[in-house]
Amino acid sequence: MSLLVILVYGSMVWYVFPNIEEGISWEGHLAGLITGFTFALTLKTNDYKKLIRYDWEDPNYNPENDKFMQRFDENGNFVNLPIPELVEELPISIDSTSSEYYVEYDAHENKYIIKKRE
Repeated sequence: MSLLVILVYGSMVWYVFPNIEEGISWEGHLAGLITGFTFALTLKTNDYKKLIRYDWEDPNYNPENDKFMQRFDENGNFVNLPIPELVEELPISIDSTSSEYYVEYDAHENKYIIKKRE
């Protein structure tokens, strides 16, 4: 496949030289080649050179404040979060389609809180 690509695109280079094929403007192809190289060199952007910086690469990074790092114990083992506990039970007469109550998750306390709409 790469040999085919080299043959197809490599053969296009010949048209920048004069007298390859009658009726084809070699000057236009040469001007396009020069213009393409000039634009490629002058219109470069630095966006592609930008390195990705992660939070842990910051000099002020504190792993104790990182929620992901808090999931590891003192031996470096990953610890699952405890099962969230319900703070308030739903009344028995409420079905899942009721809009009288809604569920809110408190990430800081790791709890689901069921609240009544006002």
